[in-house]
Amino acid sequence: MIVEQAFYVFFRKRYSFEAIELLIRFPNPTKAFRLFNLAGEFVHIENGWIATTKSESTLQKLFIVKCVAYFILIMIAVLPIVYAPLIIDHYGSTTLIQILISGFVAGAVGVEQLFDVASIRASRDLMKEQKTLAG
Repeated sequence: MIVEQAFYVFFRKRYSFEAIELLIRFPNPTKAFRLFNLAGEFVHIENGWIATTKSESTLQKLFIVKCVAYFILIMIAVLPIVYAPLIIDHYGSTTLIQILISGFVAGAVGVEQLFDVASIRASRDLMKEQKTLAG
């Protein structure tokens, strides 16, 4: 309990003793904790080792889908700003406001996709680090 509390004070996140014991063995424990924290839902501890919650091929597909979704959603968020003068001339300012609100929502969802991309990348990096630990 004392070890878990000390790590909570340092990292501002709760880790199980099993996770602490495992991550501290990595060549760069601070990096391992950061990656483990960032990987979030994509990793878990199983039989004393870090395992991904999805297969490598599924993570690869998910990574690509999330990147494409991010690009599309950010384009949806930015294009109304670029074409604002044309929209106002053709449809009026009320339509522009509605489109901008939709664009804001698309941008927020796009940023969420970007966080998922970072989490997938962190899980893959953590697995690479673990291979050097096991190797």
